[in-house]
Parts: sequence; structure tokens; C-alpha cells
Amino acid sequence: GKSRLARALAPFAGPAPGARVVRSDVVRKQLAGADLLERLGPEDYGAEMTKRTYGEFLRRVEAALDAGFSVVADAVFARAGQRDAVAGIAARRGVPFDGFWLEAEPAIMEARVAARTGNVSDATVDVLRRQRAYDLGPMTWTRIDSGGAPEETLAKALAVLKPGRG
Repeated sequence: GKSRLARALAPFAGPAPGARVVRSDVVRKQLAGADLLERLGPEDYGAEMTKRTYGEFLRRVEAALDAGFSVVADAVFARAGQRDAVAGIAARRGVPFDGFWLEAEPAIMEARVAARTGNVSDATVDVLRRQRAYDLGPMTWTRIDSGGAPEETLAKALAVLKPGRG
């Protein structure tokens, strides 16, 4: 879902060659000093590491914007404060921002997660189930049904992008 959309959306955001993708999963692995395909332990998903991960993730988003790039910020954004923080970065820089919240039937999401191999994400079906139980708070981002083919999800996201992308 979200990382596939981020990679597919990047060429359409900003001038050629498109946006940089900043991915929280990559940031977390780098902060942990792990290989990108190495599975992290529970200690790397605690509150402190998540705070560090989002802090560094947002710093990288800011740095890319400050360097003149468009950015696709790829993270779960399960907390309203995390969503507000990334939107605030764009607002302070006067650049367009579109927040997308991907949704699909639980069985579809679980099948996709279970079938993944060679992926930076450590999410398992159990992690996905816990994430679905989160209190998201107010959701102001555009909800997109990502239950179909990846091309359909991309088309839905492209249809709502704000103008001014380059």
C-alpha cells in the first residue's frame, strides 16, 4: 500500500525527475544501525525509538524541501500529531501538501502483508491488526481505498493532488 504508492507517486510530484521519497521504515533501520532488510527487535519499536524515528524522518523531509525538492513522506502517521507535524512543515515553507490515508478491507491488507518478502518494513499481520485498533484522532487527510490494483490507487491519488506540482 503506502510505500508502493509513495514510489509510484514520486515521479508526478514536482519537476522532473519528481519527488524524493522519505520513508520512515528506512530511517528507523538506519537509526538502529541495521541492514535495511534486517528485522528489528521489539526494542526498536518502543515509544522512544518511534519518537527518534519521526524526529529524524521529519528533519529529512524538511532538508529535502529546503534543498528545493518535492517530497513524498512515507510513514504510518497513526497519530494526529504526526500528521499535523508533516503538514506544518509544508505550510511553513509555503508548498502544497496533500495527505492521503490508505484504507482497504482487513483481509486484503493482511494478505498483502503476509505475502511480502524482501521488504524494509518489519510489519507483520499482528502489527497490522494492532495498528487497525489505534485511535487515529481526527482524520482530515483524503481517504483512499487502496483495495484494488496499485494502478487504481495511484490514479485516485493523482486525481486529488493540489495544483502547483511543477
